[in-house]
Amino acid sequence: MLPISGVRRTTNKGPESIHPKTGEKFLWCSKGHGGGCYMPLDHDHEAWAAAKAEKRNNYYANKRAGDDGNVKPPAKKVDNGKLKLSNDLAQAALTSVQKTMKEQMFMTDAEIDQAMGIKQESKE
Repeated sequence: MLPISGVRRTTNKGPESIHPKTGEKFLWCSKGHGGGCYMPLDHDHEAWAAAKAEKRNNYYANKRAGDDGNVKPPAKKVDNGKLKLSNDLAQAALTSVQKTMKEQMFMTDAEIDQAMGIKQESKE
């Protein structure tokens, strides 16, 4: 069964619609669905709504718990309550600035470190 898609599914042209490719009948369901849409003949709105609510609740529960591998944990804050830039992003930004200084200002590594206030390790 191919669902009716796009505007054809959500534009009410009468109590029923025929799928243009398969010839299946679809009935207009005005309960929920963002204002109504065409659904298959055997559509049970209560079961559909319960399944949708359960799916939404599971998604948000996983997101809050951080169990979903695709969801990143919330950003960490430092003691002053502000968000902290991750070490990877901070290193990337520093590398980018250093590269720009080398290319555009013809500075050596030592001059860049001095300008940025980075202390040199002694090689004793």
